[in-house]
Amino acid sequence: MLTLFSTPRPFKGPFDRIQRNSIESWKAVCPGCQIILFEDEDGTTSRVAEELCVECVKDRQSSEFGTPLLSSLFDIAKEKSKYEIIVQISTDIILTDNFLPSVKMALESIGNKPFLIAGRRWDLNFEEKIDFTQKDWQIKIMNLIKEKGSLHAPSAMDYWVLPRNMPLEFPKFIIGRPGTDSWLVYELRKRKIPVINSTKAITAIHQNHNYPQKSKPFFAVEKAYNLRLTGGFMNLLTLREADWILTKKGLEKPKFPQRIFSDLALCYLWRFLILIKRKIDILLNRW
Repeated sequence: MLTLFSTPRPFKGPFDRIQRNSIESWKAVCPGCQIILFEDEDGTTSRVAEELCVECVKDRQSSEFGTPLLSSLFDIAKEKSKYEIIVQISTDIILTDNFLPSVKMALESIGNKPFLIAGRRWDLNFEEKIDFTQKDWQIKIMNLIKEKGSLHAPSAMDYWVLPRNMPLEFPKFIIGRPGTDSWLVYELRKRKIPVINSTKAITAIHQNHNYPQKSKPFFAVEKAYNLRLTGGFMNLLTLREADWILTKKGLEKPKFPQRIFSDLALCYLWRFLILIKRKIDILLNRW
């Protein structure tokens, strides 16, 4: 079994529907798994957690602006986890029934070694409240993915599956700000810990929404803070540089051209090119 943990926004407006859809999907496709939610700044999560019969943690360390610190969330999740495998997941992500079997299949191949499983998400304009009493709820949303969904870039990883005893201490990253995903891939590749791209096996559906925090004056401050902790753009890789692929049949090495990106992951010249690309993205307001 798994322990899933997440940091919801206040359950208000569209985020009430979005986050309920997500949490209910986790319960539906991961029966028996432990779900831990961290209280939001408005104190709405504890009420919803009680209603949905999941756990809620109110105490965690935050930035000076009140945004949770990733290191604190992981420390608490590891302490409270009932299981050896933990999953950090965004509260706007719907999971389907290929999630748990795919994780189990990867674990059978990995054994007791440390690892990271992460995948790209499917972005979808979805404004309905899912009726989980309907047996075909997954079929309906998968059909919408085929019609209207778009696969997100490999830089965003909205779920991380990793062992509770992962030999890694997270810097005091601020959650929800750029840099953490890409730093994690780089750090694990550097330590020769397998990074597994599960996009082909796991369907993670992101319910599109606006990002009100980006309009806050402190967002840029926290973004710059995270980047400093990463050590710079040369320390930011993506799922493009993963060294394993999880398919419906199991684990395999990346094929061409992904194999080239994977093999070059730690090459100085390759990372320098990544630095240039990131700076161009900033100039074009894409990062």
